[in-house]
Amino acid sequence: MAEWSVVMKAVKSAEARMKQLKAKCPDLSGYLVFSLPTGQTAIDSSPEGVVGEFPDMVTDSSAKTEAIELAAKIQRLRADNKEPRKEDVRALQPLLDKLTYRDNVNIEIRFKVIRYAVVRQLRTDPLIDREQTPQKAGIRLVIGTIGALARD
Repeated sequence: MAEWSVVMKAVKSAEARMKQLKAKCPDLSGYLVFSLPTGQTAIDSSPEGVVGEFPDMVTDSSAKTEAIELAAKIQRLRADNKEPRKEDVRALQPLLDKLTYRDNVNIEIRFKVIRYAVVRQLRTDPLIDREQTPQKAGIRLVIGTIGALARD
């Protein structure tokens, strides 16, 4: 389990690695995401965004359940161009502050344009997590898990 500050530490580490990978391989046209086999969300998602788009990233708790319901209510209103109640918006933040996140969530590279030669080259790079990255086939490149990257 990790608090949001630990998630942000992992993000900084992943972004630094991505910068190094792009320096080694200028043809790399990718971006980072949080992912599990059950879903993904952008690396720059807020806790509210994570709850709405990728709730599996959050460890199970009563705060998670309440946050999902309240965030969905707020998002539905905003989608209908309606202003959510101030009480609901205020009530969401303490719930988000209580959340913890799974430290086994991957931070992976997604590609804007796939260049298979780049994928093959990076698959064995020491900045890529070789345990999490398939070594024979596929385009999946895992930088690391939240837990591992936060310890960098």
